[in-house]
Amino acid sequence: MFGWIVVALAAVSPVQAAPSDWFHVDTASDHANASFIDRANIVPNKAGNLEASMFSLMAQVTDGDAAYRFTVEFDCKGQSSRLIRAEAFDGDRRSKGVEDIKTEWAVAAKGTQGGTILGYVCSRGGSLPDKKSLGSALPWETGRAFF
Repeated sequence: MFGWIVVALAAVSPVQAAPSDWFHVDTASDHANASFIDRANIVPNKAGNLEASMFSLMAQVTDGDAAYRFTVEFDCKGQSSRLIRAEAFDGDRRSKGVEDIKTEWAVAAKGTQGGTILGYVCSRGGSLPDKKSLGSALPWETGRAFF
């Protein structure tokens, strides 16, 4: 009798994301930043691309920003990506707010930090199988080891 209510609620209830599971993917060649991907939440979107959360920890506070958390859309076939959401953190690790953005698609060339990140996301972590989880918290402290 109430079966249709359960189906209706399931249809409108938000999907719960898995607990975060951060992995170091690459550090910029100039050591300006280290990039981390939440491997547990690499998910397909309606366009058939993958979306993932990326945390970019800066080696030095720059223009008042110590880190960024991005939601990035990856077009694995087109070997490109774009930012769709951004959150900056100040030197005290406080969020400066989240902003929905949609940048232009950028090709992620092999051998670059962007190419390594794209390869990691598109393989759902399989391109760097020896990487160890840094846990569910944003990798502020553990991330410093990669500079």
